[in-house]
Amino acid sequence: MKKLLLFCTALLSGILCQAQFKEELNTEASISFPVAAEQGGTDNNNYWVAQVMKDSLQIRLMAMVLDGGKYHLDAKTITDNHDKPEFIDAIVKGMLENRKGIHVVSRKKITRNTAKGYDLYMENAAPDDEYPYSKIYTQFFFSGITIYMLGVYVPEGTNATEEQEHFFNSFTIR
Repeated sequence: MKKLLLFCTALLSGILCQAQFKEELNTEASISFPVAAEQGGTDNNNYWVAQVMKDSLQIRLMAMVLDGGKYHLDAKTITDNHDKPEFIDAIVKGMLENRKGIHVVSRKKITRNTAKGYDLYMENAAPDDEYPYSKIYTQFFFSGITIYMLGVYVPEGTNATEEQEHFFNSFTIR
């Protein structure tokens, strides 16, 4: 009986440690966070953000859904241009507009089901109290008029490879 109770306790602990919080980003996509995410939005997008502690430092996980129509883009424009480097460059430039010292280190094309996109790795040369992240891992996916952006923001001195891979791999688009 003692062994059974011990086994059940260990099993429950393992299940709780692996708990995931699945967020439906819209009717077509979802992603899982290791902790409950806060949801917010503006007139142009909706986002989910979660903070995860590792090595006493905070890693930020974020998912964002952008409605291309609110940026004067239609599905044809996105389809015709998403493969062009200058298209993703313009998106990244807009994203980094107020952030000095961040530069793209690598960029590669990726696909998730029918959505095409980009995987980017960026570095912040000057982390500060306001923006303490030195490594930024981002994925963009284009689906019709919708742009999905996933981000993992990592402070200097932290290895978040496992968290990044798990977060990015949990993104599903139907």
